[in-house]
Formats: sequence, C-alpha cells, structure tokens
Amino acid sequence: MTVGVGVLGRDVILTVAGQAIAGTQTKGLTCNNEVVDVTDDSAGGWRLVMARPGLKTVDIAISGVLKNLELMRSFFAATNSGSQVFAVSVTYPDGSIVAGNFMLSTFSETGESNAGKTFDSSWQSTGILTFTPGAGG
Repeated sequence: MTVGVGVLGRDVILTVAGQAIAGTQTKGLTCNNEVVDVTDDSAGGWRLVMARPGLKTVDIAISGVLKNLELMRSFFAATNSGSQVFAVSVTYPDGSIVAGNFMLSTFSETGESNAGKTFDSSWQSTGILTFTPGAGG
C-alpha cells in the first residue's frame, strides 16, 4: 500500500479559453448521471433503474481571490454577445485532462473593506466532454 499519494488542489490546473483563472483557490468538479426510474408492479417493491442515465452533466465550481477582472469581463462580454459558452479544461498532475464546453452560469464577487475581494463562479457542461488519461491512467 502506497502512503502519502494524493493530489493537491493547487496542482490541478483549470483553464478557460486557454487561460488559467488568476487567483483560484478552490476548484470543484461534479459528475452527474440522472437516474431513470423504471420501477413497475413486477419489481416486488424494489426500485429498478435503467442501466443508462437520462441526462449526463458535469458542473464546475471555482472560487478564489479576485486578482484581475478577466473572468468578470468575460462573463459580462458573453452576456452582452449572447454566448456564454467557453472551452474549459481541467488538467491533473498525471496529465489526465477533462475538457469540453461549459456555460458560465453564475459569477459573484464579495469584498470586505479590509480584505481581498473574492469571487465564486459556477459552470455547467454543454455537449460531450472528453477525458484523456495521463501517465497514471
């Protein structure tokens, strides 16, 4: 058994349109497969689900310290142009990559007078994503 093996959050690189998001402190990736319930009377009271998901989604959450206004500019520029879909990739230390198109669904910023301004953003996948295994995959 290998001891001490893991991944540090700071070693996971998240890029939007080819650019790393400055000030990122927390990155989260959530994969969802919507269950399709096909339970009927013959199940004897047990739930039956379809072997395939009804809807597959990936959501990304990013938060950090606001170091520049690029993410906010992108959000507002996209809001005004009608398209809020960006190419996003998440690269892990072993070289594995999750990539695809994501819509920037929320962006918020907060700041106290005596602290750095922080931001939170949520991204939702649109279309098929790719997973490229790295050296450890």
